[in-house]
Amino acid sequence: MNTVYECVPGFVEKKVGDEMILVPISNQVAQMSEVFTLNDLGAFLLDQLDGHISMHDVVERVTNNYDVDEQTVVSDVDDFVNVALVKGVIRVVQQ
Repeated sequence: MNTVYECVPGFVEKKVGDEMILVPISNQVAQMSEVFTLNDLGAFLLDQLDGHISMHDVVERVTNNYDVDEQTVVSDVDDFVNVALVKGVIRVVQQ
């Protein structure tokens, strides 16, 4: 829970209604086949992963901002981080 993550540069973010759209940019060309859609919680999580905040603190912030128990938050945050790592949206800064 002390791991720190940051967003990988090279994505354009756009808020559309209740969702955030992430589009990877490669050589100044948008990769539209790799667009990522984040709900409100996903957008909140992505905002927290700034390269300075531990996952423990992220879980605490989510628990304080959403009406969800800590066990559910830990599970949801772990799922989000695992997918975001595989998709190349975030990277580990410190373990």
